[in-house]
Amino acid sequence: MTFACIASLLAASPAFAQTPNPLPTPPPSLQLSRPLPQQGYLPFDLALTAASSALTACEKLGYKMSVAFVDTDGVEKVIFRSESAGARTISSSFNKDFTSASLGRPSQG
Repeated sequence: MTFACIASLLAASPAFAQTPNPLPTPPPSLQLSRPLPQQGYLPFDLALTAASSALTACEKLGYKMSVAFVDTDGVEKVIFRSESAGARTISSSFNKDFTSASLGRPSQG
């Protein structure tokens, strides 16, 4: 048997499989009523505040635009549009944030 065959047999062996260590159960005084999220997300109230702040800041600089926040599944969470912003700014802001969420990368600029 070649080294590659032996290595592949050893790698497939259940004895070498990586199993995560179970987390210890916290005492009853520290247990939560619901599990903590395992993935980062932006709660609605913070999304609302961030969108409002971004729109206000851009309007002060003279920009007419839209602001969108989506959840981790790409579903709209908050969409704001300046009074005189073009209709296409809504879809542009949503598409940019959707792409960012679906790729799991931050949106810049």
